[in-house]
Amino acid sequence: MMISLAASAQKHILPEKIKMERQAKGEMENISRQPMIFDFGKIQNGSFTKKINANSDTWLPGEFEESQSVVIGWGAYDVEGNLDTTSNLAVISSQLCIGIQPEAIVLIRINQASDSFAIKRYMDEISAPLYNYRFIIKYGDDWWARDFGPIGYYKGDQDSLILADFKYYPGREHDNSIPATVAKLYDAKHKITRMNYEGGNLITDGFGTVFYSDVVSENNAATGTHFPTLASSLVADSMAKVLQASKVVQLPALNCDGGTGHLDLYLKMMDEETWIAGQYPAAITASDKALSESNVTLLKGMNSFYGRPYRILRMPIPTDNNGTYSQQITCNGLNNFGRSFINGITVNKTFIYPIWDSPGSGNKTQRLQVEANLKKWFPGMKMFGIDVRAMTGFGGQLHCITMQVPASNPVKFWHPAFRDAQLLKPAYHIVTEIKNQSGISTAKCLWRNGTVGNWSTILLSDSSGYFIGDIPGNGFQVGDTIQYHLEAVTNNGKTAFKPITAPEGYFEFVLSNLTSILQRSEQEPVISLYPNPGNGFIQFSTGFTGQLEATVFDFSGKKWLTKTIKNETSAARRSIDITSLPKGNYMIVFFSTGKKIGSVNYSKN
Repeated sequence: MMISLAASAQKHILPEKIKMERQAKGEMENISRQPMIFDFGKIQNGSFTKKINANSDTWLPGEFEESQSVVIGWGAYDVEGNLDTTSNLAVISSQLCIGIQPEAIVLIRINQASDSFAIKRYMDEISAPLYNYRFIIKYGDDWWARDFGPIGYYKGDQDSLILADFKYYPGREHDNSIPATVAKLYDAKHKITRMNYEGGNLITDGFGTVFYSDVVSENNAATGTHFPTLASSLVADSMAKVLQASKVVQLPALNCDGGTGHLDLYLKMMDEETWIAGQYPAAITASDKALSESNVTLLKGMNSFYGRPYRILRMPIPTDNNGTYSQQITCNGLNNFGRSFINGITVNKTFIYPIWDSPGSGNKTQRLQVEANLKKWFPGMKMFGIDVRAMTGFGGQLHCITMQVPASNPVKFWHPAFRDAQLLKPAYHIVTEIKNQSGISTAKCLWRNGTVGNWSTILLSDSSGYFIGDIPGNGFQVGDTIQYHLEAVTNNGKTAFKPITAPEGYFEFVLSNLTSILQRSEQEPVISLYPNPGNGFIQFSTGFTGQLEATVFDFSGKKWLTKTIKNETSAARRSIDITSLPKGNYMIVFFSTGKKIGSVNYSKN
């Protein structure tokens, strides 16, 4: 009889004592919790006034930064502890190996040395031999590598790797010991904390801000899990100290995510100022829809480290196999059948993400649209989808069963990139700070006008610790698309890029002369368009409750159409149809009684 470790011990079944206490407090479903932001004052938003390592000599990298390896656990063993290479969960483990190997070493945790021969034989049989791997022979309780860690960060002038080891669930002591094994493997300092924490509930921007849900506070306040018990403010203080964070953002947990309360099921940072966020359809009525939108709205109102609003890109919740949401409508449905495209892992230049279809089964059309959007949003990023339907009801997918180990000899870029729409100007001033333990030998910006053709090179000069240069604007016209990326060579010979996907990837902006429209007011309500990019039929949501006028401009300033939108809750009426317009980039500007209240860029495929 074959059973999965994951199937035998569902991911996020709370320790019974904690679960009972949360239920007694009415904190499991249909409750109202408020976000909390704890600012420890070590980093301030600004333009070009702050250094990368504002937190002295320590920094916690974002998941989107370079990794040297990824820890996974093989997905299935039988009741006698024998390795399984036949189940759908074994297929998921093998696909992870295939997706990770081109980018980083895959560290495969196994129970015993003989398991390595079975895995290598199996990978050979499916014509996907292991070639960039290492086995960790360490008995485990389950395969949720993201949660038992470790969490890596850097310290000192030589960027020494520190592996933070949080306390994992009671009863999973084998998993709780694995961070020490990984630390020994990399000769890294092993930093133990008594804090109860799971890595699936950690998101960081790489510049000192950490996000997690209030489940962290609840778990550390529960009797018997932490002594003494900790209030939310003390949890935030402890997290800031352990992870060297300057700001801690605690978001209300969802109610219907299988018991996790983890952010990674519907939120993910793809770079230091860009989020992808799940968007529930009208058909789903569970409380998680309102909770997630409230959290996304909070994020939209926050500024990134660069002192400007986060970019938030929306992804749909995957449908059931039949293209509807009939299994996911209620809270109970989401708990048992919830799906996500977001719970994937970024490994250097590849996004390994969960998909819910296979040839002849599932909603392939939706998945292909999601993949097209990801490729457009993150140029050069390779997409590697893995069918995770065998994990339905487990409370997590690919992000939850993987954990990156940050790169050795890291290169850190600080660069407020030009993106989206920009005003036509004589020049575009490039400013970047780049750090490496050996120092930076050369830095340059490569750019082009258009989406094809050769790149022009600007050698960036050192100016008081920043590298600067100008993309010349002479000859540019409204509507031009400018692409660029940064390249740095360290004194010890390493070449690094920003964005990390370069030279295949790049930053991109479109030139406009819509001066008044591009100016953003702090009072503007949050407006979300979906799908974006799309075919021209656009649904939108906004916190504004009155009647609106939506006007569609191209980036030359030409007005294509205006639609009056009444204060309706119907999805069909809160929509704009521009399917008749040519393919291209547009700006949709919303007005109320003649006054602009917000604008959003839209790309029509």
